[in-house]
Amino acid sequence: MSRVTGPGTLLVIAAAAAAARPAPADVTLLRDVRRETTSFSERTLRFRGGERIRLQADRVRVDDLALGQSLVVRLDRGEAILLNHLRKTASRLPFDALAARRAAALDGIRSARGMADATPDAARLDAVLRGFGLFSAPPRVERRAPGGKATIAGREASRVLVEVEGEALLDLWMTDGPAEARAWVDALAALQAVPLAVAEALRKAPGLPLREESRYAWFLDRVRVQAEATAVDAEPIPAAEFEEPAGYKPAPFAPLPDDTPPEPPPPPARGAPATGKP
Repeated sequence: MSRVTGPGTLLVIAAAAAAARPAPADVTLLRDVRRETTSFSERTLRFRGGERIRLQADRVRVDDLALGQSLVVRLDRGEAILLNHLRKTASRLPFDALAARRAAALDGIRSARGMADATPDAARLDAVLRGFGLFSAPPRVERRAPGGKATIAGREASRVLVEVEGEALLDLWMTDGPAEARAWVDALAALQAVPLAVAEALRKAPGLPLREESRYAWFLDRVRVQAEATAVDAEPIPAAEFEEPAGYKPAPFAPLPDDTPPEPPPPPARGAPATGKP
């Protein structure tokens, strides 16, 4: 499975504030990222590289500067777009289809866990399900401010912890500025990168996260991220940056393949020759 820009990248995205506030300026961030990705098949990859994050109202774009890939999250259209600039392909997936494909894949793990009681596999499968934000009951989520200040990419930031069942899921250093991160939080929720209760905890006081050490469910991968913003720019971003480039060809959405069995072909009309191999 090809690697795509990881979920931690969304933690540096700011978005439109509440309707009563003036619209925030476009934001571009550069960050240095260390990522450990464990795939659905339990294969682990480690990566360090640069990313560029671009934000415009309810649109988010994350550029992998090493691999030539971009993930565009269009909250206004309810879809994710994966761009491969080397192959010049564009893969579109509506949020509802994303949720359905993810659920179908995880149902297999749930089924295996149901048959694994009193076996050594039970604890391992429980850990996998928790990594995808799936618990037997609604998890206990707490947002804490343990204190501490830092200057990151020229911005003042404070530390925020979001814990799930007493274990830190997100360890963030966030700006003390106005609420600019609604779209970022909505993107996390739409992509199911964090449990909904975690997204709600972030919405209580959103800001611009500049540093993080966090864990996410990114499509069918479990990801650990260490990241820090190195530059923040408020110059206008062309709207075309959040669209599919001209000339790109459609391609399957590789991070969440459609494993639905194909429909059988209709029977041939009476008198028509049958097709296919005998």
